Amino acid sequence: IFIPPLIFEGSAALKWTVLYRVLPQCLVLAVPGVLMNTGMVGTFLKLVLYPEWSWTYALLVGSLMSATDPVAVVATLRDLDADLAVTILTDGEAIMNDGTSIVIFNVLLPAAAGSVHLDAEFFGLNANLLFAGPVLGLILGHILFIALRHARGHAIVSTVYQVAGSYAAFYIAERLCLTSGVITILVMAIYVSRKRGSLTRIDEDDGAIHAFWEIFVWIANAMLFFMVGLIVAVDGVPNATGFDWGALFALYPILFVARAIMMGSLLPLLNVLGVRVTWQRFVMLIHGALRGGIALVLALVIFGEHGISRDHRVSVLFLTSGIVVLTIFINGTTAKFVVNALKINVQPRFARYAKKRAEQQVLALLEVGLREAKLGTGIQLNWSALKELTVDAFNDLRDVENVHATEDVIVPIVLRATKREIW
Repeated sequence: IFIPPLIFEGSAALKWTVLYRVLPQCLVLAVPGVLMNTGMVGTFLKLVLYPEWSWTYALLVGSLMSATDPVAVVATLRDLDADLAVTILTDGEAIMNDGTSIVIFNVLLPAAAGSVHLDAEFFGLNANLLFAGPVLGLILGHILFIALRHARGHAIVSTVYQVAGSYAAFYIAERLCLTSGVITILVMAIYVSRKRGSLTRIDEDDGAIHAFWEIFVWIANAMLFFMVGLIVAVDGVPNATGFDWGALFALYPILFVARAIMMGSLLPLLNVLGVRVTWQRFVMLIHGALRGGIALVLALVIFGEHGISRDHRVSVLFLTSGIVVLTIFINGTTAKFVVNALKINVQPRFARYAKKRAEQQVLALLEVGLREAKLGTGIQLNWSALKELTVDAFNDLRDVENVHATEDVIVPIVLRATKREIW
């Protein structure tokens, strides 16, 4: 119930103008990064905290602990006008590693419950989860894009298409095509964002759609946290042992140590693939790895799996809930302090002047193009929206890469913005 809208909203709201420049880095953190994190956390759980757990079960719990949800940190970064590369890397990686974590979780859960054995045949069958999902996501994304194009100007219809599309994609992937619904929704939403613009486009209809998604996701998260809180209060805390409490406070720092090791080992590759990960960005990416709704959903799935010992299920639900609370209250509340301490939101006076000057150059170049477009075509466009789209896209690009307002840089941006506005 909760996963389709949470994944779709987070993916579709990403700015493609910036995401495509950090996409390879997000994929590295979301695939090999999550696998490494799952292995390290699972190993710690098995060898140190719960030796009575099977390796499969320990890795299963490690996979759900690897799903990050840095909503509070991302909101703080945006409010402080912080380094855009950090914001998009944090947000984009979180959306993608949710997909990877859920795929690993779905692969390991039947084995942990004792219903299947991990062998070559089993992994061969589950390879479909990785390869069929993206293809199906592209197909369904194009179908949804066509539907939204015909519904332009009708905010309610567009909203219904998006909500229904997320659930339909999840059902088609999981039940009919036997592939990953999460990866399918992720690719579908990014495809729509790429073709149409994010949910935050400059448009009255899109403003209404964006407001709906904010409320919808808020309600979904509120219901999820209420359900988990109720179950933990009834079955988790009363049945948690003193050892479980100690394990909770031991696991919290280990999660960030494991993330630091993972990111440190992947750092050379990250710096080759995209924007440079400075030590300030490195620290912020570690600090911003909160746990949230997806981890809680997966913990509830384990709690409802009767093939697993009840004591083990209660321990996982208690640990997951505790980790979510600790990361929100510790990492979430200190995000502003860390951003200010790292000075990743400080823009020197000359940088602010250069940005303003660049915007003026963008508008000057844009005016020429707009005059030619108005004279050369009969297409009715929202020219003020086109200006804002172009300036926003240039500022995003300039924040991630040190580019200048030259014709070679501006023309492609204008073309993309024009295509989007014509859409």
